[in-house]
Amino acid sequence: MMELNKKIIDRFFCKFKDVDLEQDYKSYANEKSKKFNFRLLVIVYFIGLFVIIDDILTTGFDFFYILWHLFAQVLFWIMFLSSEDFKKKFYEKYFFITWVGFMNAGAYLYYFSPEPFPAGEGVITSSILFSFTIYPFAFIESVVASIATSIPMAIMLFHKENIDPGHLIYQFIMPFGLLVYFKFSNEILKRSDFLNEKTAKSKQKEINDSINYAKKIQEAMLVSEDYLKETLPKSFIFYQPKDIVSGDFYWAHKDESNVFFSVSDCTGHGVPGALMSMIGTTLLNEIIVEMKFKETDKILNEMRNQIIKNLHQEESNNQRDGMDMTLVKLNLINKEIEFSSANNSLILVRNEDLTIFKGDHQPVGLHSGKKIPFSKQNLKLETDDMIYIFSDGYQDQFGGEKNKKFMLSRLKKLLVRISKEDENKQLNFIENEFNSWKGDNEQIDDVCLMGLRIT
Repeated sequence: MMELNKKIIDRFFCKFKDVDLEQDYKSYANEKSKKFNFRLLVIVYFIGLFVIIDDILTTGFDFFYILWHLFAQVLFWIMFLSSEDFKKKFYEKYFFITWVGFMNAGAYLYYFSPEPFPAGEGVITSSILFSFTIYPFAFIESVVASIATSIPMAIMLFHKENIDPGHLIYQFIMPFGLLVYFKFSNEILKRSDFLNEKTAKSKQKEINDSINYAKKIQEAMLVSEDYLKETLPKSFIFYQPKDIVSGDFYWAHKDESNVFFSVSDCTGHGVPGALMSMIGTTLLNEIIVEMKFKETDKILNEMRNQIIKNLHQEESNNQRDGMDMTLVKLNLINKEIEFSSANNSLILVRNEDLTIFKGDHQPVGLHSGKKIPFSKQNLKLETDDMIYIFSDGYQDQFGGEKNKKFMLSRLKKLLVRISKEDENKQLNFIENEFNSWKGDNEQIDDVCLMGLRIT
């Protein structure tokens, strides 16, 4: 990054060669130093008042000196009462005019007065130090201000007080040289930091743009709301990714006599999870729609085989990507379901009586345990039954007064309580309960929960 800085930073004037980039930096630096600048403006004003009063009491009335400070008072109140944009634009110019004028008017006053210079030779060092302080991001202006205040003062002071010119080394040359070096190094460093931050933000924007585009692709691969409503009219889906893209996904398909639907939770979340979700969606379409697999256990077995094969999981023991899921086949005519589940469950609520059906304790993918075929379960349904399938993101969310997990037990009570409501109200209850429980906590995982009323 420093090689790049050397090419785009003018190291003599200590500024970016690109005018727009320099302006961006000044806006950035001005925003960071806004509070400091305003406080400095007020502090300098009141310090200046005390100095003016002391000067007049010490040396008496001087028309030129009074006239200058009346002009400076007008400039201060213009700055103080002006807008933020005006302050940003004229802050440095204001301080340059008033500071150089203030120090030279004071030097002029004491040079033609019988009174000695206040603070003696130390006033030169003070003028140099303050000149570099009042410019938060302008190197050349601070050098010019330092020279314009200290040199005339030094000439008048050394001439009037008959001070040995050799003292200039200690009173002017040494502090000036040290402060120039410090200011220069600090300005280069701040511009380098700004450039690094700007580059990082630009790269982050590119990454976010890519992820947002990936989100569009992922959403295009999900079952549309229209198709879901057409296929399962009395259904709802609560889908809330943790990040921009999600490792959870839902899927549905209707053939001649059955409706297949699924909720899946892929390994990880964010981009890795989203990639696995697209693999899962593709495999469900391939196996059920194209290959015409009908039995849910065989579908999961085939999905597992394809994931292990396509991800070369048997060649690498460290590769454990896969998914937990529940796949349901619903026969609407006979009101029967067949389902298979990998590390997930299916909940049936009938007349506010809840039954949970647990699946196989293995994922769809390679795992450390023994590879056994998935099982299937069959259920006879009744009108107004509610079926729920879900990932683990809902019950694992931390929140509430004691910042604990929501837990499956609380989710079951919620589902029983809302089971009599229509699908739209159930969705509202589930969404509101989740967000209320989460509160200000970070969402820890993707969330996907599907509910279906049997009619």
